[in-house]
Parts: sequence; C-alpha cells; structure tokens
Amino acid sequence: MIRRLALLFALAATPALGQSALDPGWLLDTEASNLRFQSIKKEVVSESSDFATFTGEIYPNGKAEIRVALESVDTKIDLRNVRMRFLFFETFKFPEAVVLAEVTPAMIDTLEKNRRATFEMPFSMDLHGVKKTLVAEIVATLLGEDRISVATARPVAISVEEFGLMENLGKLEEAAKVDIVPTTTVTFDFLFDRRGTGGAPLT
Repeated sequence: MIRRLALLFALAATPALGQSALDPGWLLDTEASNLRFQSIKKEVVSESSDFATFTGEIYPNGKAEIRVALESVDTKIDLRNVRMRFLFFETFKFPEAVVLAEVTPAMIDTLEKNRRATFEMPFSMDLHGVKKTLVAEIVATLLGEDRISVATARPVAISVEEFGLMENLGKLEEAAKVDIVPTTTVTFDFLFDRRGTGGAPLT
C-alpha cells in the first residue's frame, strides 16, 4: 500500500505538457537565456561573444522563431563591438538575424515520455540578407508543465562565406590587424515559459 501511494505521488509530481502542449504559445525568458558565438583569431586564440538582445516564441502551431538584434553584439571590448556592428554585420542595413524552426508532435511525445531528449532540428537562418537551412543538435528538457529548456548539445558551425560575409571579414581583419578563421560556432541555452505563466512555480 505504501509503495502504491509513493508511486502515485511520483506520477503526480512528474511534469507533463498536457493535451494542448503548445497552447497558448511559449515565450522565451530572455533574462534567463543566453546566445553566444565563438571565433578564432591568429589560428589558435578562441574568443567568446554574446548577444544581449534577442526575443523568441514557440507558436501553438509548432512554429518557432528567434530574432537577434545584431546591434547588441557584446565582445567585451567597446571598439571591437563597434567594428562588429559596422564593418561585419552592417547593422545599419541588416539590423537583425532571424531563425525559424518547427517543433513536431513527435518531439513533444518524446519529451513527455522521457522529460529530456536530444533532437536533430533543421532550422533556417536569415543573416545579412542571405537565408540558409542548417541543422542543430539540441537537448530539450521538460522542467515543468509551463517551462522548457532548449540548449545546444554541441556548437553549431556557421560559415562566413555562406552568408556573404567574407568581404566584411576582410574589413574586420584589416581594422584589427589580425587573421580570423572564416567559421564561427554558435551555442545557446534558451528557457521558454508557457504564455500567461511567467515561469511561476508549479503547484
């Protein structure tokens, strides 16, 4: 009897997404999330930078969208931030990067059963006027009925050349007097809350 009661309590405490898992939509908790990219200069020196401003949402139909304000790039050095904004990203012409993906019913089913799962997720990225389809390996964790963590299982490689940024990279190298590897890797750790919950603790 005691074992049966313990099992019932355990089942009741296990988070579940419910029948309408994506309703009424999920909002990115930007204060608790981070988005970073890593670059390599002089062939061996690795540097990590952040974006301070980005928004995100998962809609009830499964469509997911992340918008990144490129003006908010933070390399921890003010002069380098200015160079990244004007010489590399050209934020006066291309103020943001947009990432689109889709959460499938199969993903939701797997997450409800296991609470934590790894997925290969295709996504499209619109950067510097160029749209490309890439794939990210992500780890999703069900933290509660109204809170989900989505993070990179491994860094996502982004080619500078594919997005038409080689000339801009050259300008950056000339200004900084340094060679930069024309590939970057991106990592993220996103927390989403169901709309209307604000990440409030579950009862």
